[in-house]
Amino acid sequence: MLIFILEVLGVCFAFYLKAKLSGVNISEVKIYVGIFINSVFIAMYIKMIKYDEFWLLGYRPDIFYDCIFLGWFAFFCIFAHAMAIPVGRKVKWWFSRKNGDWN
Repeated sequence: MLIFILEVLGVCFAFYLKAKLSGVNISEVKIYVGIFINSVFIAMYIKMIKYDEFWLLGYRPDIFYDCIFLGWFAFFCIFAHAMAIPVGRKVKWWFSRKNGDWN
């Protein structure tokens, strides 16, 4: 359960960072910071899936054996972090948009 919570928090942090770093005045530094942080998370998820090594728990092959959903969710998180790179337009959270305001 702890792994699932950490995965969700990691994805939320990545999209929060995307919303904060994105904008019309985006610089190369902001892009590189976003890419670096998301690359670290992606590397951790790949290590979890491929080698059963967890950042806080060490080598634990029993976690994915007991709950296969965590492995699939980690796989989903790889793609979520790949989409959380800062962009050159202002990004808002989906729940902060007013009715009809999609720009």
